[in-house]
Amino acid sequence: MDIRASLPPALASAAAAPGAPTAQPGQAAALQGLASVVLDATGRASDGDKLSAYNRSHQLAVTGKFANLGPDDRRLLNQVGNSDTAQAVRGARAAYETRMMGAIQQARASGGSHGQALGAAALSHFDSLPSHDQDLLFSSLNAPDRTGATPFANVGDWRAQMAAMGGISAPVDRVELSDAAKAALGAAPPTAGAAAPSTPYVAGSVANVRA
Repeated sequence: MDIRASLPPALASAAAAPGAPTAQPGQAAALQGLASVVLDATGRASDGDKLSAYNRSHQLAVTGKFANLGPDDRRLLNQVGNSDTAQAVRGARAAYETRMMGAIQQARASGGSHGQALGAAALSHFDSLPSHDQDLLFSSLNAPDRTGATPFANVGDWRAQMAAMGGISAPVDRVELSDAAKAALGAAPPTAGAAAPSTPYVAGSVANVRA
């Protein structure tokens, strides 16, 4: 099982990663604009606005767009990475992971499928949250990698994958191939009197699931 780790504790660490591409002109201005929303204390920025600005700053940081920031802007980036919004995202992820670990422990105790337990628990936990808390959690589950790619197209895609995983009734360690599948793969049936070959199978396991 691979439950993804929480977001990095400071966006500045990602920005300073070795080999990150050179910051483009205007990125300092972009950071300052995003930070003014994330760190707003006047009440003009809504929680949704702050989360959107935080997510954008995180994306720019992990993809190396903030690689050459000066000391003042790097401190500002660190403030964004430790803002109330960032802490709320990490808190939402920590609660989710606690729920997932509980589901695994229950499945282990009952002999049930880990995949089924994780899928069901993920959706149950998500649906129990208020709308903004759902947004906080999904921003963590769908955090971009260093290429900017995200694991899910949208929350509906995540829900569909969790629902599919929840429908798995048992871990799959061997998948037997039907005669038609063997023929399609070019596996000729054994001739009469020939020793039967070992049954073909596709090695794999659903234990390595994303939740």
